[in-house]
Amino acid sequence: RRLKMEALGFVFDLDDTLYPERDYVRSCFRWIAPRIGGEGVFEELWRRFEAGERDPIGEVAVARGIREPRKAGLIAEMRAHAPDLALDDGAAALIAALRDAKRSFSIVTNGRSASQRAKIAALGLGDAAAIIISEEFGAEKPDAALFRAIEREHPAQRHLFVGDNPAIDFEGPNALGWMTARLVRGDSVRREAINPRDGMRAQRVIASLTELIPLI
Repeated sequence: RRLKMEALGFVFDLDDTLYPERDYVRSCFRWIAPRIGGEGVFEELWRRFEAGERDPIGEVAVARGIREPRKAGLIAEMRAHAPDLALDDGAAALIAALRDAKRSFSIVTNGRSASQRAKIAALGLGDAAAIIISEEFGAEKPDAALFRAIEREHPAQRHLFVGDNPAIDFEGPNALGWMTARLVRGDSVRREAINPRDGMRAQRVIASLTELIPLI
């Protein structure tokens, strides 16, 4: 459907922007723990995750005697499970304000189609004007092509992209002349510190998405 031109098009990253990504990790662990089987599996998965291990599910599954192809099958099913998620308070308030004002919003996210679609459904965001998922699109942020696609599908005089990760979120929209805002979360799953180049920095840093409500 072709939308009417808006003055400002709101576009969001998904993970750690509209909800805490730790909640998705927790939901995945709760889904897969009983399928791995044995005592204390969830607790071990969570301990390994908190310690920064890259593949806690793979390590625990192998340690519990689960081999390929069963391990890969379980992980594929897990990615498609209906996760237990909710928008954080700031995101819920901003999305509600946009809907009340009959304004549209869109989503641009890196990730697998199955897991990102499951998250979007769980969060009740299926009414987004455009949803660009890297696996479906064939490119990932920071590629500006994803944001050009939003310009076609969600027309606006200007766009605002809201994300959390300077490594990938802002270089593309900055290059297209968009407004950009970085949400800084205390509970982000991203532990690495980076020193972004100028083009990678958001133009504005916020602590809550409610700070953007006056822009509607």
